[in-house]
Amino acid sequence: MKKVLVRFNDINVAHGWAQDYEVGMDDIAHCEAMGFLFAEDTESITLIMARSDLGYMFERMVIPKGWVESIKEMRLK
Repeated sequence: MKKVLVRFNDINVAHGWAQDYEVGMDDIAHCEAMGFLFAEDTESITLIMARSDLGYMFERMVIPKGWVESIKEMRLK
C-alpha cells in the first residue's frame, strides 16, 4: 500500500477541529493528511492510518477528489 501526503480543502472547518479560535462557517481550511492509500475511484480517495494482518483498519478518511489539491507518494525507509 502506498504511503501518501494529501493536500485538500475542507469547507466544514468547525466540526472535529480544536476550537480555540473563532471560525466562520464560510472559511476554507487548507489541510494536509498523511496515511496509506487504501482505495481510489473516480469520485474519492480513501486513506487509512493503520491496517493489521487480520484486515482491521484504524482511522479511515474518505476525501472527495474535487477537494484534493495534490497527492504525493512518500518514501518508506
